[in-house]
Amino acid sequence: MAYLYDIYNTIYKRCSDKIKRHCFVLSSLIDIIIIIFIDFMDNILQKILDTVKNIIPQKTPESIIGIDIGASAIKVVQLKKHNNKAILETYGSVSLGPYDNLQVGQLIDLTPDKLVTAILDVLKASNVTTKNAVVSIPAVSSLIFLIEIPPMVKVTEFKDIVPTEARKYIPVPITEVSLDWWMIPRKDELQEEIEGGVPVDPDHKTEVLVSAIHKDTVGKYQGIIRNSGLNSDLLEIEIFSSVRSTLGREMSSVLVMDIGASKTKLIIVEHGIVKGFHIIDRGSADMSEALSKSLDVTFAKA
Repeated sequence: MAYLYDIYNTIYKRCSDKIKRHCFVLSSLIDIIIIIFIDFMDNILQKILDTVKNIIPQKTPESIIGIDIGASAIKVVQLKKHNNKAILETYGSVSLGPYDNLQVGQLIDLTPDKLVTAILDVLKASNVTTKNAVVSIPAVSSLIFLIEIPPMVKVTEFKDIVPTEARKYIPVPITEVSLDWWMIPRKDELQEEIEGGVPVDPDHKTEVLVSAIHKDTVGKYQGIIRNSGLNSDLLEIEIFSSVRSTLGREMSSVLVMDIGASKTKLIIVEHGIVKGFHIIDRGSADMSEALSKSLDVTFAKA
C-alpha cells in the first residue's frame, strides 16, 4: 500500500492551502480504507490457513519402541527422532527364566501369554511412554538367501519372477510364507559410485536378496504385540537390525558376529549389504552351562 502514500504526497505538495485541508480529509479516508483492507485480508488469510491445517494434519514427532524377544530375555529400547538423529529415551530388559521357575539367563520357550506378561513388566519397569513398536523376528524363524536374475529380465517383471525362483529355496508352499525381496546393486555400479569411471557390465546377472517368514510366525508375534496393548505395523528380521545398528557407512567386507543366548549369528556384509549369514547352534547359555559343570558351580554363578 506504500504506493498510495507516494501518490498522495505528490499531489499534496502541489495543492493550495484550501485544497490541502481537503487533502487532509482524503488522507484520513485513505488511512481508514487501508486499515479496513488489511484487517479484511488478515481474516481471509487466517481462514485459508485454518482450512489448510484441517485438510493437512500436522504431524508431531513420536517415539517408538524396539522390542527384541530372545531365548532368555526380552530387551526394549525407546527412541525418538530429533534433528535427523535417534535420541535414546529409555531402555530395559527382563530375564525370562524366572517366569517358568528357572534361573536368570537360562533358556526357556515361554507361552505367548507369559511372553505378554514379561513384555508388560519390562515396559512398566523401563517407563516406556509410547505404544508404537517395532519387533524383531529371530533369525532361526526366517529364511534369507540370494537368487540371480538374468540380465534380460526387466525390473517390472521381478514381482512375478522372484516368487517363482524363491520356491526352489523354501521348503514349504510359497502361499504359507510372507515374502520380501530387495534388488542388490551390481558391484561395478557400487565401484563406479566409489571410484568413478568403471563401466557397467550389461551381461551381469542381477542379485536379489530374498527373505521369507512363515505366516504362522508372523501371526504369533503380531498376536503377542496386540495383546500387550501395543501398535506395530513392522516386523524385522534381527540380522538386519544388528547390521544397521552396528555398522555405519562401511563399504569394505565385514563379518558381524552376534552371540545370543542360544545361537550365534555370523553375518557377511559387503558394501553395507547383507550377502549371507550362518547360524551356529551354540550361544552364551551353552558357555555358562559348560562353566557350571566344569567348575561345579551354579548356573547363575557361572
